[in-house]
Amino acid sequence: MTDEIDEPQLTEEQASQFNKGADAIFHRWTAINLAIEHEMLGETTKEDFESLKENLKKWIVQDGGVIKVPDVQQYTEEVIIEDLGLEIQDGSIAEVSVALMKLYGECAKNDFVGVNRLVEIANKQTKHGVSRSYKQKYQHQRKSSSGKQHEDGEQRSDDKMDETEDDGWTTVHRKK
Repeated sequence: MTDEIDEPQLTEEQASQFNKGADAIFHRWTAINLAIEHEMLGETTKEDFESLKENLKKWIVQDGGVIKVPDVQQYTEEVIIEDLGLEIQDGSIAEVSVALMKLYGECAKNDFVGVNRLVEIANKQTKHGVSRSYKQKYQHQRKSSSGKQHEDGEQRSDDKMDETEDDGWTTVHRKK
């Protein structure tokens, strides 16, 4: 008699790869990074989200064969809203839940292409100093387009201007 397991169980290598990919997903999660950057939960914000990430990874590695995306989403929402007191309304909890479960499925099949891609993107962001927040990404894009000719035909340097954009962010450029 053989004990067959209906749900895939991750090997040590698969779990390691899943954890690397999950870390990269969290590294790129803008809403969480903004909360950490601005210490929205106080001094323990980073540790609180690190704990959420570690608990999610352990749960998915252990039970990923039987849990579904809505389970991951519900758990994540409950922790963020009820335990941490933060409301994220950008739809990213659902996106991250889908990404984590997709990653689990790939790792269970020894398909680490997605993991490698996620880690590569996360490393490029860190290496090139690409910001974690939308605000900083936007400022980077604005700086790279400075000095372009404007609609009135006048050539101006954007680094002498302060601009309030439609999204409410104020871009303040360094004076020369």
